[in-house]
Amino acid sequence: MVNRGIFVKCIFSLLRPLLIAFTCTFLQGCIGIGFSITGDHSTPVNIPVLTGKHFLSHHQGEPLSADYVVSQWGEPNHRKQIDGGEIWEYHGEHLRWHGVSLALLLPLPLLIPFGHEYVTLVIQDRHVQSAVQTYSGTKFEFFCGYTIFTGGRICRRIRPN
Repeated sequence: MVNRGIFVKCIFSLLRPLLIAFTCTFLQGCIGIGFSITGDHSTPVNIPVLTGKHFLSHHQGEPLSADYVVSQWGEPNHRKQIDGGEIWEYHGEHLRWHGVSLALLLPLPLLIPFGHEYVTLVIQDRHVQSAVQTYSGTKFEFFCGYTIFTGGRICRRIRPN
C-alpha cells in the first residue's frame, strides 16, 4: 500500500515548479490594479518618419520636394486633390491599436488593430508644405501596483496631450 502523505508530497513537489513557471510566464513585468485607454495620436512633424521606409532628410530651411519623397518612399498609398495641391498618405509597418487594457493583478489587453501608422503630407507647388504623423499610443492611464520597469511600487496617472 502506498503511503498517502508521500504521494501528496510528491504531487505538490512536481506541481510547484509548474505553477511558478506558469505564473511567471503571464506576469509580463507588472502586477497591480489599473486601466489604460489606447487610441490614435496625430502630431505635426518637420521630418516625417515611417517604419519600413527610408529616412527623409533635407537641408535646413528647404522644404522637401515631392519628387524626392517619391524617390525615397515610392508612390503614396492614397492621394486626394485639394485646392492648389494634393494630400498624400503613406502607410508604415506598425499597427495602430484601439481599446482598453485592464489590470486586475495581471494585465489584460482588450485591443484591436485599427490600421497602420501613417504620414499625411500636404503637397503644394511640388513641395511638402506640412506633414502629420498618426500612430497609436496611450490616451489615458491609471495604474497602482508593482512594476519591474520602474524598480518598485508605483501609482501613476497619465493623460498625454
